[in-house]
Amino acid sequence: MTPLFEGVIHDRNPNTNQLVRTYLERHAFEPTHQFDLRFALEKAICVPWDTLNAWIPRV
Repeated sequence: MTPLFEGVIHDRNPNTNQLVRTYLERHAFEPTHQFDLRFALEKAICVPWDTLNAWIPRV
């Protein structure tokens, strides 16, 4: 766990770790290796990490 989430995630145990690992494996990014798509970076929403972190839903 990164220091960013220490003290935030309390229910770590082997079972929940496996659930998270399985979820991440199923939703993993698979690159296409096609580099001809353009991304309009000027339209991206960029916010400070504290703001982005506040948007993450809490359980």
